[in-house]
Order: sequence, then structure tokens, then C-alpha cells
Amino acid sequence: MNNARTRVEELLEQLKGEDEVMRENSAFLLGELGEEALDLTKDTLKNDRMLGEINALTIPEVRKKVEEGLIKALFDKDSWVRGNAADALGKLKSNGALEPLTTCLSDEDRIVRYSACQALGLIGSKEATASILSLLKDDHWSVRMSAAEALGKIKDPEAIAALKKLKNDENKDVQVVSREAITMISDVVVNKKTEHEKETAVKI
Repeated sequence: MNNARTRVEELLEQLKGEDEVMRENSAFLLGELGEEALDLTKDTLKNDRMLGEINALTIPEVRKKVEEGLIKALFDKDSWVRGNAADALGKLKSNGALEPLTTCLSDEDRIVRYSACQALGLIGSKEATASILSLLKDDHWSVRMSAAEALGKIKDPEAIAALKKLKNDENKDVQVVSREAITMISDVVVNKKTEHEKETAVKI
């Protein structure tokens, strides 16, 4: 486990280094390890060394360092580093990254805006709904699509009206994803209504 922690710390050091490619790769790898740390039963675990690195991220102290390092990377001068850091924080489902990820929704680079939407969708907090809604009007179709997808994962009924406005979007993929998002949210609303009706019937 000590060797695994050392490897994670090495990735964190690379994340702060001068080499842009190294920073991009370290952010990506930390995200991959974080995703596996949340599901240790995945078939993609290749060997004991990798399993050790993944387990290291389940230690609160190590996880905190990783999240702090990735949050700082959200403001890297390289857009690919910022995007990979956002992806990684999403895979880690880092609630502590909600505010900085929300800030990234206004990044000048569409790749970062796209990744920030994806990350917030994975985290699933309704606190991000209002900020993501603004990106349904983004100039780039991929960002609009990512925003719609994220809203579908968050499942906040407040997003339905805005998503319906994308039915005539100029991009077909945006139209499809927005419809899917509406369906996902509507299913949750219907299920909650059904549960409430059952509870009311029991009380009567």
C-alpha cells in the first residue's frame, strides 16, 4: 500500500510540473484510478499493483490530497489539463469540487466547459442545475449536448422547461440527448408521485 500511495503522490507532483503533457496525463490517470476506487469489483482491474493504487484512493487523507490537486489543476494554463482535471473530479464524484467546477462552466475553451458539465452530471447535485442551464444556449453544440446530458443525470424537474426548448436545436444530437434527459427526469417525477399516492392511500 505504501508503494501505491507513493505512486499516487508521484502523479500529484507531475500534476504540478512544467511539462504540459505530463500534467494532462497525470490528471487523466488520477481520474481513472478514482473511478475504479468507487467500484473495486470492475473487471478492468488488471493486476495487484493497480489494485493497490486504487485502494490508496479510498484512504480519506490520500483522496483529499488528490481532490485538492485536481481542483488546482482546473485553473491550469493548459486547457487539456483543465478538462482532464474536471473529468477526474467527476469520476471521483467530488462534492467538494462543485464550486470550482461551476466556475469552469464559463471557461473560454469549449472542451473545459464540456468536461465541467460531464463532471457535474456525475456528481449529481441539484445545486449545479441553474449554472448548467445557462449552457443550453452555448454557441457550440457539444457543450449544449453535454449540459443536457448532465441535467438528465441530475434529474432536477426545474430543468424540463429549458430542455424542451432544444427540441428544434440545429444539431440532431442535441435534440436526441435533450429528449432523453427529459424522459429521465420525468420518470423520477412520476415515480415520486406514485410513491406519494401509495403512502397517502396507506394513511387513509
